[in-house]
Amino acid sequence: MPFNLRGREDLLKAIVLLKEFDTMNADERICEALSLQWCCKIGFVVCAHCDHHQITTGEIRRMYLCQRCSKEIWVTAGTFFDHVRKFRPYLATIFLYERGVILSVSSLSKLLGISLSMAALISKKIALLVSEILRSSKRDVRSSMLSSLVCRRTTETPQRQHPVAEEVEVQKKLSLLEEKPQKKTSNPPELSLIESQVLELLSETPISFSEICERMSLDCPTTSATIVFLELRELATCLPGDKYIRSMQSKQDVKHTYERSKKANKHSAITHSFIKFVEERYQGVGRKYLQLYVALFWIFIDRKRWGPDTILNFCARSRHVPYQKILDFVTAAHVKFPNSKAA
Repeated sequence: MPFNLRGREDLLKAIVLLKEFDTMNADERICEALSLQWCCKIGFVVCAHCDHHQITTGEIRRMYLCQRCSKEIWVTAGTFFDHVRKFRPYLATIFLYERGVILSVSSLSKLLGISLSMAALISKKIALLVSEILRSSKRDVRSSMLSSLVCRRTTETPQRQHPVAEEVEVQKKLSLLEEKPQKKTSNPPELSLIESQVLELLSETPISFSEICERMSLDCPTTSATIVFLELRELATCLPGDKYIRSMQSKQDVKHTYERSKKANKHSAITHSFIKFVEERYQGVGRKYLQLYVALFWIFIDRKRWGPDTILNFCARSRHVPYQKILDFVTAAHVKFPNSKAA
């Protein structure tokens, strides 16, 4: 694996920022008090048993006794900090993110002295909340355009297959859903930039798989996935000897397909920036959590939206993120990107 220069630069920057963080938050006790303050910015806590609104005075505690029913009121219950035992790793991670430093899970684990699983949990909890804002975004790309990043197995990866097979399965299901609407209209399907380029390369003359890889400068998994997608759309045909030709369709349809592909890839600039962002920090990821990495990418590029105290305020006012919700998360066939350009 090549030397990760960007990862090293981010790690050195994170070390300097963490020293600044420690001057303001010297120990776990202070971090806990700060977290509870953010959870109680409204100035009162609500009893889950009798719905009594109790005003918080003096030093904020994690647990109160309800003045009406005498039952326990947990300040962090149902919040982002629900079930959190150590607050410092959460606040330190948020502090780094608010300053545009996004680290890999392994780097975050070593820097904060926590386990890999804990570092991954903190990062995914933040990313999951941010990704929910992206649901309303009108800027999206097919996940197949990001298949070059997929090199890690997840729980969704088919057994004994390359991680990119996960993307193939998603696109197969998508093609089945789109099959009926496509029969009602004569418009050809939209293609990703890579798919349209491979389609342009194909002709009535058979071309081998290895030659496609060489001429397109693509790796085998990405080329294989792209050709499968073209076959599912009935735009390419596989011949004996692992050779491929373009399927029979009029020149007008081919031109229309290419024009629509160019239009569909008008957001290719931000897509390429995201690919570079992932390659520099993670080298490769699993398809299952692609959308969460886009959320971290948004935090990285949009310094106005996600500046100091913004993520902490957002998380403190958000609901609890159950671990099962993270396990069940799967990136959709279309990956959502932020609408506006970051300054």
